Amino acid sequence: MRPALLPAAVLPALHELRKFRRFFRNAYVLQLDPAKVRARVRDLEVVAGPVAESLERFVQEVAGDR
Repeated sequence: MRPALLPAAVLPALHELRKFRRFFRNAYVLQLDPAKVRARVRDLEVVAGPVAESLERFVQEVAGDR
């Protein structure tokens, strides 16, 4: 069985980022709430490192199985 791609701890923040991206992509004429944008920036800052580490670890583990 392959290892998990992402740690469960980052999934809630990634979900919020995904929702924001989907909303923003479909909202052409809209005033963004600066507080919500700052919250998503904080989410991104929190998950960037763990996601990058998880992806590197995943590639190493999967490539090591060959």
